[in-house]
Amino acid sequence: MVDEATAILAGLTIGVVIGLIIAVLLLRMQKQRAHTEKIQYGEETAEKSLKQSRATIKGKVGEQIASLVPGFLYNHADVRFLGPPADLIVFDGLSDENSEVNVVFVEVKTGKKPRLNDNETRVKDAIDNKRVRWELFRLDLHESESSVLVEKSP
Repeated sequence: MVDEATAILAGLTIGVVIGLIIAVLLLRMQKQRAHTEKIQYGEETAEKSLKQSRATIKGKVGEQIASLVPGFLYNHADVRFLGPPADLIVFDGLSDENSEVNVVFVEVKTGKKPRLNDNETRVKDAIDNKRVRWELFRLDLHESESSVLVEKSP
């Protein structure tokens, strides 16, 4: 029987391979688009577009693999991809049943001058000002009322 660590490693490996395949396909599509733009709009516009597109793709791939990079501060098992406006949510300590759990929102940025966009800044402000709460919704697919708020933290 496969132990849990082997299963996690296999899952991570498969995820990274799929991510790399997607990145290669996106880069090929980007190259074809750049060629078409060079013909339509000229070399300078096409190069600028290509550079921006590459940066976007690198950023998207970086968001997906950030928790696997050496130096990432949290246990990968505690990390979930969330997507915009906060890339990752970390349930720090969740994988250790004897630890207290801390919830951490992580925004992944690449480049030399990382900046938050307006929505990322608004989410950071909400967290910094403790405008965060827990809610539990009960979804009942058999009744006429499909969802009822069951629990809400202050």
